[in-house]
Amino acid sequence: MEYALRFRNVTKIYPGISPITALRDVTVDLEAGCFAALVGPSGSGKTTFLNLAAGLDEPSSGTIAIGDRELTGLSLRERGAFRSFHVGFVFQSYNLLKNLTARENVELISIVRGDDPEKVRRRADRALEQVGLADKGASFPAELSGGQQQRVAIARALVTEPRIVFADEPTANLDYQTAHQLIELFERLNREEKTAFLFSTHDPRMIDRVSRKIMISDGAVAGG
Repeated sequence: MEYALRFRNVTKIYPGISPITALRDVTVDLEAGCFAALVGPSGSGKTTFLNLAAGLDEPSSGTIAIGDRELTGLSLRERGAFRSFHVGFVFQSYNLLKNLTARENVELISIVRGDDPEKVRRRADRALEQVGLADKGASFPAELSGGQQQRVAIARALVTEPRIVFADEPTANLDYQTAHQLIELFERLNREEKTAFLFSTHDPRMIDRVSRKIMISDGAVAGG
């Protein structure tokens, strides 16, 4: 079986006067093309799991691999370079640059990694079209609704055609109709583009739609 993500005995401890164990001895395999969710209460370790999986942080012990590439032991720069080609990340707070248009926000990762500008523009336009914002490329974030900003963030995550997309509470701040539209968008991209998705969520609207649920409680995987 081909895997999109593999955790092996992963523990994450944040040091300090009173060290915090955010994840404890987690072992999880996610198959290629999965549509899965991390489920658990606030503070259970979901965001820590996503940050480690995407190479935004390092585990205290254990190993993490995306596809056949081991992330553990890579430098911050090496993880960033790998992420720019193989991983998409959708932040709960969108993290769009306010002084850049929607298209420029989507293009940024590809430009930074040195891709051909003409190809970058074509991919960005296609990604915006995929999320239903083909006519919003010249708009700035302040000119877009919350749902539209989230769609730009999704387009940015998709533009490099990643192996897997991680999304941290993507529907938490959205109304019912916008959340429903986004969930349908994720399902369509998973089905048509074969992109793997892993969501961190406690939103029942999303939990009911995923094909796999990974239950996290107090930093440990309790099921899934």
